[in-house]
This record gives sequence, C-alpha cells and structure tokens, in this order.
Amino acid sequence: MIYESKVPVANVWTAPQSPREVDRKILQSTVQIKEWIDQQTYEEKLALCEENLIQSQVLFGERVIGLEETDGWMKVVIPQQASRKHPQGYPGYIPVQHLKQVTEGEASARTFIVCQKKAVLYQKGKADMEISFLTELEPVEETGDHFHVLTPVGRREIKKKDVRPVSSPFTMSGKDALAMGKQFIGLSYLWGA
Repeated sequence: MIYESKVPVANVWTAPQSPREVDRKILQSTVQIKEWIDQQTYEEKLALCEENLIQSQVLFGERVIGLEETDGWMKVVIPQQASRKHPQGYPGYIPVQHLKQVTEGEASARTFIVCQKKAVLYQKGKADMEISFLTELEPVEETGDHFHVLTPVGRREIKKKDVRPVSSPFTMSGKDALAMGKQFIGLSYLWGA
C-alpha cells in the first residue's frame, strides 16, 4: 500500500523500539521537529546515528510503500531514497498516525516546490503548519499573493514567494546560491545509519 507523510517531517526509525524518552514528543500527531531537535543535547543527537536509531526522514507529502503494520508502526520503504538495505528504497518504521493511505496509481500533480528554508501552510488565512525546503505541493488555485494547494491534510494556502514551479529552470548567480546556503547555517543535520 502507498502512504504519504501527513506531518512536516517524519523520522524513519530503525525499529519501533528505537525512540528514546527524549523522542516521545516527535511521535505525537502534531510534530514539532525544531523543538525536538533543540531539546536534545549534542550527545543525544549523535546517538541517533551512532546507536542506529534513525534511518532517514521523509518530508510532508512524500510517498512511502507500507509493508506491514504492527502496534501503531508501519514498516516502510522510501522509493525516492535508494538504499542497499532494500531494493525498493530506504527501509524503516514510521508511526502510523504520521501517514495517510493513498490509492495506488493516484498520481499527484506536484508541480511546486518550497524554495525557502521553511514556509507556512495556511488554512482559511490562519497559520496551520510549517513545512521545509524542497517539500513538493500540488497547486489547485491562484489568488492574490497565495496559491491554494492540495495536501495530505486537505486544502491549504501558501505564499507565492515561498514556492517555485518544479519544472522551471532554477538558475541563480553565485551570490544568490551563497545567500540560499546561508539560511541553513546552524541547522542541525540528522544523519541516519
């Protein structure tokens, strides 16, 4: 079965037993990734890799193949992330509450990509969810300074300045590339095993 992540970013855990006490907050239905990262010590962040706790992450709307559900966890593979660990993509476990089942063959017309470090999705004009750089979205309508997009949690709005068409050439000067990279200075990188 095919699923989409319905949280801003979902950790792909090595096993359902991998999350520690400090990780409980990230397992809730409302994921606060920044708060989770900020509350950890350097040693706790390092343990995610050194103790083989996390394999990878998937962004909001990213598709995974569900292999088996057990006790609130879905064993998945990520076809967009090649791995020697499984022929269909990176394997791991995601809490079922972070996923939405989609119909196989139901192709999404994801033609926008978030081009800012983070962007806000709005629901009826109110901030609803913060999403990350490179999250792909499906536009359905254009109004004023927003696009209306279809997401795994329903129709939302996003500011036009926060997205660009996937198909448009993304050329930039060296100065622009440097400016884009600078927005990620200080951002913790979580390395899975």
